[in-house]
Amino acid sequence: MGSMKKLILLSKYILSIGVGILFLYSAFTKIHNVYSFERFQYSFVEILPFSWNMASILALLVIGIEITIGIFLILNIYGKNKLVLRSGIVMILIFSIYLAYLWIKEGNNVNCGCFGDEIWMSPSSSLIKNALLLISLGILSVFHKGWHTSITYKIFSLCTPIIIILTFVSFLVSGLAYPNKQKVNKPIDYSSITNVTTILNELHTGKHIIAFVSATCPHCRIAAYKMHLMKKSDPTLPFYFVITGYGDLSPFWLDTKAWDIPFIRIEPKAFLKITGGKFPVIDWVKDDTIQFTTDYVALNQNEIEKWLKEKDN
Repeated sequence: MGSMKKLILLSKYILSIGVGILFLYSAFTKIHNVYSFERFQYSFVEILPFSWNMASILALLVIGIEITIGIFLILNIYGKNKLVLRSGIVMILIFSIYLAYLWIKEGNNVNCGCFGDEIWMSPSSSLIKNALLLISLGILSVFHKGWHTSITYKIFSLCTPIIIILTFVSFLVSGLAYPNKQKVNKPIDYSSITNVTTILNELHTGKHIIAFVSATCPHCRIAAYKMHLMKKSDPTLPFYFVITGYGDLSPFWLDTKAWDIPFIRIEPKAFLKITGGKFPVIDWVKDDTIQFTTDYVALNQNEIEKWLKEKDN
């Protein structure tokens, strides 16, 4: 009998560790680089009436809570009144509501983003995963006390804000390594695009943001999705796509939702000559001059709107 009790207790510790690892992995896939975080942030911009800055804060807060829950589940420290388990249940329920909304709105053939771009999961498969997590957390809530002493309560109370603050600090520091908007001020040379030169020449009057993207490039798709969200917020933004890649563009539009942005398609040789083999390339064009170029991470709606209002640059 004693051996059976020990085995059951061990299984509860293992279950807690396993669920904790899953929470940590979920957080890691959303924040291990700035590109993954951008994708996660966009979901808040799309479904909530938040500014980009508010969406960024909320996304980091969610990731910080995920990390906190994961660490304490692994340590089998649940806090007073099992706050860790209760928080995990609430978070999964909120995520599940979002998944149901995503399934209804976009269908089941989309990546829900629960594990960033590391593991592609449809809304339905992620809901099944969440159901299993809820069952696991429910079992732990009812049958497992975890490691609970006055010391563990103090550890939990002290470390929780520290973990969340470190999440913000570490991401902000890592983001400094990525390029910002770069001043170029060079004449436009799209002469290699012989079949659509006339269309591009029409863009040489006034200001435009021209993005050179490949239909199959994951980073290009994230850039296009971000531009779609900005265009949705401000329909006057003069965005334009130059897209390369053979075949049907339906998967590109399905992933980016950027049907609201005009585009042309060009053959890969001309595309590579203009981009130098690196893409996406996003040019800030005024008349016949490329004034700036930017990585999509540094593409900021407020800066674009300010630039458009400036008379002289």
